[in-house]
Amino acid sequence: MRVWDMKSRLCALSADTTGFLAQANARDLVGQGHRRLRSSVGGGEQDLEEVVHQTRVDMKRLRALWYLIRPGLADEPGERLHRACRELAQGLGSTRDRQVMQTTLASLAQSLPAEVARHLTAALVDTTTAPAPLPVLELELELELELEQALERYRQLEQLLAEVEFATVRRVHIRQGLEQSFGKGVSGYRRSRKGDDMEALHRWRKWAKVLLYQLEWLDLSPGWTSVLKPLGSCLGDIHDLDVLAGQLRLAGVAADDLALLEPVLAQTRQQRVERALHLGQRAYECKSPARRCRRLYQRWNGGD
Repeated sequence: MRVWDMKSRLCALSADTTGFLAQANARDLVGQGHRRLRSSVGGGEQDLEEVVHQTRVDMKRLRALWYLIRPGLADEPGERLHRACRELAQGLGSTRDRQVMQTTLASLAQSLPAEVARHLTAALVDTTTAPAPLPVLELELELELELEQALERYRQLEQLLAEVEFATVRRVHIRQGLEQSFGKGVSGYRRSRKGDDMEALHRWRKWAKVLLYQLEWLDLSPGWTSVLKPLGSCLGDIHDLDVLAGQLRLAGVAADDLALLEPVLAQTRQQRVERALHLGQRAYECKSPARRCRRLYQRWNGGD
């Protein structure tokens, strides 16, 4: 199966949307992911790593939808739905996160002496318990196990979607949800602009991606994708670099090796931070961010 065939297709929320339609569109997205997962576990010829990636993307989309309509949902059932999406994604995270760390380190280590690069890679493999001596075969087996566990979580998610009362959702709730996500993105940008606050950057990353997926749900993404998509990628790179740095410190890497890596890592990170702030300025820097958000809602709502 080709990569673009694995991507789920969103059914956007129209301006006359109802809670029932939001529920139906969420169930449609879950159904697409469930069928893709069943096919991969059943021995279909698919790229398992891509299946994991697309499944995690779908869970981010569902969580973004939950943030969008949360003002109109009862607290406890809605929270359970949100938690189920997060747990499904986290259950598929360990293998992919390890791969991201190894890929990030390989990119940084290109400018280091070959022996130092080998030491760092070996330390990372040891501390993340990466499989050996048959990494490809063992990695695929671990992925398949994670996918089988995710199948059960998909079944639970489908049941939760049927239990949550969506009928209470109105357009005003979507406006409120959009304002909250946009406001948190603005807050993350402003905090990050004041200084290199790791927690602020990571929270900004979360809300930039939430807004991107919400605009997909509202069919408003084309004009914003050129900013929010590279912004999310840039903030994601910063997160990956921070995770890698922390993992290598836990690994007990030799001080001399770490001393050679740290300037390369710091320079790369600084470049990403500067790029993210530039993109953030384009996205959020205006006289009235609240008015910009209202205009987004009005575009979706036909000028209302």
